[in-house]
Amino acid sequence: MKKTLYIHVGHYKTGTTALQVFLSQNAKKLRRHGLDYTEVFRHHGKHSKFAFSLYRAAKVQTLMHGYKDPTPPEKLWSELFEAVLASPAKTVLISSEEFMRLGAHPAAGARLGDIVSGVRGKIDIRIIAYLRSPAAHLRSWYNQMVKMSAATTDYNTAVCQVMEPVHYDYALALRPWIEIFGAEAVLLRPYQEDFRRDGGLFRDFLSLFGLDYDNPPGRHGWVVPEKDVNPRLDDRLLELTRALHLADVPDDLAHWITHRAGVVLQQQDKDLIAGAQGFDTVAERVRQGLSQLETLPGCAVDLASFQQDLPRPEAPWRADLGLVLATLLREQNLLRDRLQERSTELRTRIAALEARLDRDT
Repeated sequence: MKKTLYIHVGHYKTGTTALQVFLSQNAKKLRRHGLDYTEVFRHHGKHSKFAFSLYRAAKVQTLMHGYKDPTPPEKLWSELFEAVLASPAKTVLISSEEFMRLGAHPAAGARLGDIVSGVRGKIDIRIIAYLRSPAAHLRSWYNQMVKMSAATTDYNTAVCQVMEPVHYDYALALRPWIEIFGAEAVLLRPYQEDFRRDGGLFRDFLSLFGLDYDNPPGRHGWVVPEKDVNPRLDDRLLELTRALHLADVPDDLAHWITHRAGVVLQQQDKDLIAGAQGFDTVAERVRQGLSQLETLPGCAVDLASFQQDLPRPEAPWRADLGLVLATLLREQNLLRDRLQERSTELRTRIAALEARLDRDT
């Protein structure tokens, strides 16, 4: 029986972490039904070691996240191929978004090409990639970089000078996979923004293997992550988070400040809804009032132009900015108060010690 190895290569910010958690939690059930999400070098639900070994061999230094394993990629991949051939399932799957960086490092791609040449004819290898609309992807990746304290530049600079081109040049990202395995082996799926709801991503992914998310095999259903496993940082907190990192604010304090700002913004969201509805009422009152003035014989005011300039609510970002600044100032005031209290306490203790010394002398 010829085996098939599927390599899920990402892309980043297409629900890969949630998908990997889902596959790990359901690995036994999937294996019983022909899909082996292999445990070989699976760490934290993903198989990034296979990608990092290639980058290390290619002398890549950036974004290695502390990877220092000296094991040659040939040995790691050989163990994977042995596991594929020995698996009771016909289909084996590995997953890591780190594979998507292969297009940025040609030497790593060439190394993988040499490695897989030895199993051609023994194992069919197919590639799965999800792509998100470019603008949404770049915004989401920048959000992730700031959340991980990996970006201290503004968005424009990050896109043009910091991000690897595979984040906006999808052809580059997929080129090595197409060149190594052939265009017919690459499955491209569109990442939909609503995939986060109602198991949308899991449903789409399982369908590639003939499995039905809505009608799971066996008596028990799928195990689904209880919460978002990689929550997005509120975009309104990006600049605050970046500023705190630039200012070398300790991580625990920075986390507290952004948390407090997030709580305030959530409350404001509720107020903004009510405020927007209230503005509709205000604008209607203005319109009706101006209409009543049209009959005044001595009116020289251009009421028609007034009707075109009815009151409208401000853009939400203005209120957001004010609340974020208020949070920072509040923390500054609290810190100042604590310093003043401590200073007063120390002055009191020093005065007591001096008085005691005066008595002893």
